Amino acid sequence: MLRTEERRVLAPSVAQRRALATAVHAFAERAGLLAFRGSDTHIHLVLLADRALAGRTARALSYALHARLGLEAPFEPARIKPVDSQSHLENVFDYVLRQDARHGFDSDPWHDASVLPDLLGLRAMGGDVRRRMREYLPRVGRDRLLARLGVETLHPGTDTSIGVEAAAAAVARPDLSGKARDVCAARRALLALFDEAGAPHPFERSVACRLRRIPAEPRLLRAISLQIGFREDVRATRLDTG
Repeated sequence: MLRTEERRVLAPSVAQRRALATAVHAFAERAGLLAFRGSDTHIHLVLLADRALAGRTARALSYALHARLGLEAPFEPARIKPVDSQSHLENVFDYVLRQDARHGFDSDPWHDASVLPDLLGLRAMGGDVRRRMREYLPRVGRDRLLARLGVETLHPGTDTSIGVEAAAAAVARPDLSGKARDVCAARRALLALFDEAGAPHPFERSVACRLRRIPAEPRLLRAISLQIGFREDVRATRLDTG
């Protein structure tokens, strides 16, 4: 568990929560990342690593988060606890995923600062995390993950008006600006979805022509489509409940 000395909220914005997720993947994958969830004031991680590697990973991630999130206070020394049995691992995994319910915060409705989008195909990263979950937590089914996400199912969406928002979420970016490889791939996949739906796209003609030269990545196409459907369902639920 990581938190700063001031114990303030780590990632109050969508951009910061997505930056947190990308930092975790960048620095914790090599340590066998199995789960993570950013709470309001701290972040929990589950790693398939020994004590020494877990400690090095925690230090590197602390430095990265301090810089990427623009934090003022340094992080406290990480609290590291060993997992001593299979049942303990299952309990810890569930404990990490239900941080929002445990602490009563709803500031991250799309679970941007969580491993859930990676495990459920909503984000085009974390392939090794899904494999590790299947290998080390074979009893954790999709229904259990969906319950933690707050929906009964995930399905491809059709509302192209939220396509840009969904595409940015699928690559854990605040928007689709810039020339980063993952952003370009997201724009390419989004354009393919617009074309398939016969909907007008937000790209200039010359940009659209360049994007169409390379086929869209199937994994990213599905992630964006599921992000749209996820948003449709959550927003419909909120309207129904007032």
